Amino acid sequence: MLQIKKIFFFISILFFSIINLSLFYVIYYKSVNSYITGYMFFKSFKTNSLNRRWVSLKETSPVVTKSVIAAEDQRFYSHYGFDVKEIRAAIIHNRLNNNKRGASTISQQVAKNVFLFSNRSWLRKILEAYYTVLIEHYWGKDRILEVYLNIAETGFGIYGVEGASLYYFKKTNQKLTYYQAASIIASLPNPIIYSANKYNDFLNERRWRIINKLNIF
Repeated sequence: MLQIKKIFFFISILFFSIINLSLFYVIYYKSVNSYITGYMFFKSFKTNSLNRRWVSLKETSPVVTKSVIAAEDQRFYSHYGFDVKEIRAAIIHNRLNNNKRGASTISQQVAKNVFLFSNRSWLRKILEAYYTVLIEHYWGKDRILEVYLNIAETGFGIYGVEGASLYYFKKTNQKLTYYQAASIIASLPNPIIYSANKYNDFLNERRWRIINKLNIF
């Protein structure tokens, strides 16, 4: 009986230590920019490069922010980290089609890329949900969007919209045209295959879908 109590005590200490550590990192990154994430670090061994430049949300063009919300998470500012409507739609789609689609919000992607790794497992999904709740509570929408726009993979060894703007179009993100901004955002499903400055049928269709959602024309 005494041995069981010791084991339970040890597990309790370990559990609360992990919780406190995770809270510390979430609160820490609320104000400190994550210039390199675990994903970037390990991916850099394959790409042998790490091209990124952090910009604040105030330094980010409205064209870019509107494009990423239109493409990745249209209900970003109205949900609490999880888009229930999109999840339901994805479940129905996946039951009827072989080509699977996800329903991850911008918040979930930030939680995964900043605090976790990209392996597919139920444990990672549970931890992703946990961190999503935390950053929604402690960070707020603008900070989540700012982090996403700076850590999202936008090319081979390239991260963030500013890094992509300078690499592909030789200009800062504030000077991007609607077309150029939509091109970068359109490549996000797989920026290694779909280069923002090269023509591709899939990329072109997605690009104009983003522009149409912005009601530019």
